[in-house]
Amino acid sequence: MKNKFNYLLLLGFLSPSLLYSQPESKHAVFLTTGKVSYMYEEPERNYSAGLTYQYRPFKAFSFDGFYSYSQSNSFPSFFEDKAKLHNYILSLSARDFIAWSEIYTHSLGLRPNYSIINTNTWHLSLNFAFGVSFSRYSSQSSKRLTWSLITGQIIDYELHEHEKGSISGIFVSPGLQVHFNFYKDFIFGLNPHVHYFRPGADAEILNSVPVWPEFINLSIMIGKKL
Repeated sequence: MKNKFNYLLLLGFLSPSLLYSQPESKHAVFLTTGKVSYMYEEPERNYSAGLTYQYRPFKAFSFDGFYSYSQSNSFPSFFEDKAKLHNYILSLSARDFIAWSEIYTHSLGLRPNYSIINTNTWHLSLNFAFGVSFSRYSSQSSKRLTWSLITGQIIDYELHEHEKGSISGIFVSPGLQVHFNFYKDFIFGLNPHVHYFRPGADAEILNSVPVWPEFINLSIMIGKKL
């Protein structure tokens, strides 16, 4: 019983020092790049990129200020070439669903991190980011299709008006960071996270935005302690 009490007493003294001890380096910068998957969207030409500054006042806690960009685009690369687009649509069969979309999202935020592992080589932390984001989007779908009953190939069509717009609001993003340090405080790691979005306008906008700016992002971190 006495040994157990001594152990708890020692742990009580050590815990604050582990949590609030000063790190060797308080500052770091990262470049990030990765693959992003927007909810309910085809993963075409989808990637992310960003820049992060990290401040670590204590060994177990750090704060990231970051900018990130992500996109997804399923439009044909020749969409603006009307003749080529026309020929392409007529080459499709009635089984092909004509629907394309694109979205480009810019996010600016703050990410507190709590370190579970933080050694000279390895680092693992849980985080919860929040901030503001702005997205541009557009979508295009078919309004009417006529096809051959023999071959099933489209012979005539009508497209909906090309819908375009933008949306801004706040986001939250739970995730984690895992990285290792190598050669003169360089850093390489992963930062998987989920981006949840809430618009700054009325909730009715939910039904009018064809591409919603929520996604899963698996990004690679490359950086250096300063």
